[in-house]
Amino acid sequence: FYKHMLGRKVIPADLEAFDPEYFSNLKWMLDHDITNIVELYFSAESDELGQQKVVDLKPNGRALPVTNDNKHEYIQLMSEHKMTNSVRQQIDAFLKGLHEIVPPELLSLFDDKELE
Repeated sequence: FYKHMLGRKVIPADLEAFDPEYFSNLKWMLDHDITNIVELYFSAESDELGQQKVVDLKPNGRALPVTNDNKHEYIQLMSEHKMTNSVRQQIDAFLKGLHEIVPPELLSLFDDKELE
């Protein structure tokens, strides 16, 4: 969350603090051959106003299977989705209020670890 305050991009390792179990699953994918083990596509389920929707992580994502060759990209996109895209409205509302009190230029003097 601190990276959002600084306008910095999240990385998969950031997911460990956000959702340790999900991070563990993604890490397992990185460490193992996923051929014939998991059937995933470049899409994710998302809750929008209580309704479950499928969101493409990249154009035509629900038709693109995750393979050993592209699993790094999938993990990056899924991490961004879980930590940023799926909570975009809340992040934007928080940042709007924060920036009324603390200018973004002042926040940029810090890194995410210092804000923590």
